[in-house]
Amino acid sequence: MKAITKMVEDWIKTKTGLTVNQTPHLKEKVILLVKLMQNVEKRFADELELSAQFLELVNFIYRDKDFIGKQNYF
Repeated sequence: MKAITKMVEDWIKTKTGLTVNQTPHLKEKVILLVKLMQNVEKRFADELELSAQFLELVNFIYRDKDFIGKQNYF
């Protein structure tokens, strides 16, 4: 789960043109985040490091200026 969380984090934080075309679209990223959230909360509630990693990603999303105006996906 930590590796999956890291992979999703890399996709969310990708800003360069070439790599953006190789990552899922925003709507697909949101679906992945929701599934990840459900698993972290239900199956891995005791894993504090995993929860912290996921919450840092959520914090990044809410603070990133590139996601302003796209709140309807979140």
